[in-house]
Amino acid sequence: MLGINPISRFSTRCRPINNIIANHRFFSSQMQLKQHMNGGKINGDANGHSHKINYEKQKQENNIKYDGKTGGEVIVEKLREHQVSDVFMYSGGAVMPVIDAFHNDPDFNYYITAHEQSLGHAATGYAKVSGKTGVAIVTSGPGLTNMVTPILDATNDSAPLLCISGQVPLAAMGSSAFQECPATDITKSITKWNYCLQSTEEIPYVIDHAMWLSQHGKKGAVHIDVPKCVSASKYSPEKAMNLNDQLFELCSHPENSEEFDFSVECPDDKLLKSNRRSYEWHGKIKNLQHPVDKETFKKMANLINNASCPVFYIGQGCENSADLLTKAAIEARIPVTTTLHAMGLFDETHELALKMCGMHGNYAANHALQKADLIIAVGSRFDDRTTGVINKYAPVAQAAAQNGTGGIIHCNIQPCQINKVLTTDFNFLMDSRIFLENLVPHLKSPTNPQLRENWLDTINEWKMDYPYQFLRAPDNQIKTQDVIKGINEYVLNYVRPTQNNNDKSVIITTGVGNHQMYSTQFVDWYRPNKIVSSGSLGVMGSSNGYAIGAQIADLKNNLVISIDGDGSFNMTSSELMTMIKYNLPIKIAIMNDGSLQMVKVWEKLFYGERYVATHNPCNPDYVQLAESYGLKALRCDNINSLNETVAELIESDGPVLCDFKVLGEECYPLVAPGKALDDMILWDTSHQETMKKMEGQMAPS
Repeated sequence: MLGINPISRFSTRCRPINNIIANHRFFSSQMQLKQHMNGGKINGDANGHSHKINYEKQKQENNIKYDGKTGGEVIVEKLREHQVSDVFMYSGGAVMPVIDAFHNDPDFNYYITAHEQSLGHAATGYAKVSGKTGVAIVTSGPGLTNMVTPILDATNDSAPLLCISGQVPLAAMGSSAFQECPATDITKSITKWNYCLQSTEEIPYVIDHAMWLSQHGKKGAVHIDVPKCVSASKYSPEKAMNLNDQLFELCSHPENSEEFDFSVECPDDKLLKSNRRSYEWHGKIKNLQHPVDKETFKKMANLINNASCPVFYIGQGCENSADLLTKAAIEARIPVTTTLHAMGLFDETHELALKMCGMHGNYAANHALQKADLIIAVGSRFDDRTTGVINKYAPVAQAAAQNGTGGIIHCNIQPCQINKVLTTDFNFLMDSRIFLENLVPHLKSPTNPQLRENWLDTINEWKMDYPYQFLRAPDNQIKTQDVIKGINEYVLNYVRPTQNNNDKSVIITTGVGNHQMYSTQFVDWYRPNKIVSSGSLGVMGSSNGYAIGAQIADLKNNLVISIDGDGSFNMTSSELMTMIKYNLPIKIAIMNDGSLQMVKVWEKLFYGERYVATHNPCNPDYVQLAESYGLKALRCDNINSLNETVAELIESDGPVLCDFKVLGEECYPLVAPGKALDDMILWDTSHQETMKKMEGQMAPS
C-alpha cells in the first residue's frame, strides 16, 4: 500500500510550483492538473458525486498477467504491451534487475551509447522521427543526472520521452547511499510528470499513465524512478488487491472512464472535447473563442477570405496537420512561414513558402509578418527568437484588429501559451488538426483576388531581392554555407526524385551554433519532421545522439545526415563508437572552423572583439579519429572538390565522417536584440552600419 497521502502539485511547466516534496522517495503528482483536465473534479462530477471506476477488475486482470514476475520483468512486459521495440539503455547496479529482464527477449532491440546524455538524445531523436515515445533506461545517481539535459530538451521541444531510472532501495533512500540522488526532486520541474515507485504492484498503472501522458496534449518527457527493492521484488496478487485507490486516481485520466468516452457520447462531434476545455477556460483567457462551433469557423474563414495580406505562422504543434495546412495555403493563396521545428510541414520548394522566420530567418518571412493584416498562428507560441522586440511586432495586424478587418488568430493546445507573450485577437484552445479540419471547409478563394495577388507579388519581390546570400571565400576555400548548399542540392537532385513510400527518407540532425542556422537557411525542407535539432534549450553535442536515434527509428529507409560544428561534435565524439558498433549508416558532416563561431561573432559584435573561450586550437584530426573507430573518413577544403566529396559522403555504405575545413563568419540575416522583426542586418550591410545597429544592445542570450 502507499505509505502516505501524496502531496499534490500542479506540475505542468506553465504554472509556478508551490509545493516542494521534502523526501525524494515519494512522488510528484498531478492531481491539480487532473482537476483542470476534468473540469474541477476527479472521477466525479462538479458536486463531488463519485463515478467509480472498477479498479477491482483491473487489479484482477493484472494479477493474472504479472503474478510471480519481478518488478523488472513487469516493466518489460508493460513496455511490450505498449509496443515498444527499441530501448536505449546504460546499465548500473541500481537498475540491474530491470536491465536483466531484457536478456534474450526477441521482442526488443536495445542500444547502449557511450554516455547517458547521448542515450537520452538518441531516445529523443527516435521519438521525433518515429512519433513513438522514446524509452531511455539509466541507473541511479550519475546515470540519472546525466539524463537531465536530454529530459529538459525533450520537454522543451515537445518530444515524447520516458526515462526509467534505477534508485537505491527504499530503506536506503535519504541516507546518501552510493550512487543515490534525489531523482524525482531533480526532474519534477523539467518533466510533465514524475513518480518514485513504492511497490512492484504499482508498476502497471504507473507505466500506463506515463506512456499516455508523454503523448497526450503537448508531448514531453516523463520520469519513473525505480528503487532496486521494487524492481527485484516479485509481484504479489495479495498486495496488489490492497493498493490504495489514490494511486488509481493519480494514474487514471479522463479518457479512461465512460464519463469521458467522447466517441461513445457524441461520435460525430470532434469539437466536443475542445468545447469542454474552452468552457473551463472561458473568462480566464482573453479573446478565447467559446463555444467553438461551425459558425465560429465560418467567421474565421470569412476574416481570412476577406484579408488582403494574410500569412500562416506555423509551429511544431501543427506537425500532425501538414496535409491540411498545405490544402489551406494553396486553396486560399496564403503564404506560410514556420518556426525551426515546423520546417517541412509546408514544402519549402513551393512558391507560397517563406521558410523560417525569426532572428536568423528569411527576409520575406519577417517582413510578411510585420506587414500582414492577418496572422494565422497554428501550433506556435510567439517565442522571442521569432518575434523580435515584442512591442514592435505585427503592427499592421494589430491595427487591422482595431478596425475589425484582421488581427492575430492563435490556435494552441496549451492554455498557458495563449496571450503569454502578446495578446492575440481570436484564440482557440485545441489541437491544430481539429482547428484546421473545421476551418478548411470554409476557406474560399480570396474575396478580392487582385489584392491577394498584389500581396504575393510583393512577397516574391522580397524573395528575389533578399535571398539568403554570402560572399564566396577566396583562394578556392569553402564556407559552411557552401557545404550545406551542396548537401541540399545533392538531396534535391539525386535523392528526392527517386523518393516514394518505399525509398529513403532524408533526415538531417544538427548541433547548435552557426551551422544549425545555416541548415535552416540553405536546406529546402520539403517533408514534415525531417529536421531534428535542439530548439528551445539549444544543446550543443546533441546531433550525434539525435542521429543515432533517427537512424534506429527506421534502419532501412532513413538516410540520416548529421550536420555539426566542431565545437558541438567534440562534446559527444565518443558516439562514433556507437555508430560503428551497430553499423548505423549515418553521414557526419563536420563544419570545422576551429571555433565556437556563433558566440565568437557575438564577441565581435557586442564585446569589442575580446575573444575569450571561443577558439578550438587543439581539435583532433577528425579523419584519423573516425578511422580509429573503424569509420570511413573524408576531408574537404577546396571548393573544386566539394560536390564530389558530398556525393561520396552520402552514397558511401555504412557510417561515414567528413571533415569540412571551412572559413567561419557572421550568420546573416540577423535581427539584433531590441530591434523589430523586420529591422534586419543583411549579409551585405557594411561593418559601420552593423555596429551602429548594435549600439547599446546586449548580446543575444
